[in-house]
Amino acid sequence: MSDDSPLKDHRDIGRALDLFSFHDVAPGAPFWHPNGMIIFRELERYARAVNDETKTRCWW
Repeated sequence: MSDDSPLKDHRDIGRALDLFSFHDVAPGAPFWHPNGMIIFRELERYARAVNDETKTRCWW
């Protein structure tokens, strides 16, 4: 991507590629679209393959 590209923000890129959207009911949380979930799951699979997964207690 060049410096003069209008799509510099990940939120704009995600919308342009139809990966996710945002809604007023949860403004900070992405609503994943099918293609976005494919990427999300592949990244999750990769992270689990290269790292030891741990689980801790929720403290909130």
